[in-house]
Amino acid sequence: MSIYTILADAISQGALTGTALTTYVAGLEPYLSLLTGWDSVNLTLLIRPPQNFATLTLPADIKSVPILMRLHDRMVMLQQLGVSATDAIAWSKSFCY
Repeated sequence: MSIYTILADAISQGALTGTALTTYVAGLEPYLSLLTGWDSVNLTLLIRPPQNFATLTLPADIKSVPILMRLHDRMVMLQQLGVSATDAIAWSKSFCY
């Protein structure tokens, strides 16, 4: 598995909804986590419906380098803060209300 495989798979998928989208994302997460070293629990919260806190439209957005860099930046920030995505999301919600 490589990033090229992930990109080729995303390109071949087209638009997905419902069970097909859930299946695609569930298969994508372990590979992204393995290739990038990103925490799988945090990645799940950021990209998997219904949470999807990164507000991605998958599989279309995974083909975008700026989107991948945005995910990378969020994962780096979580690591630097030493917090989980759950904690960061709770913090952001507490400041918005």
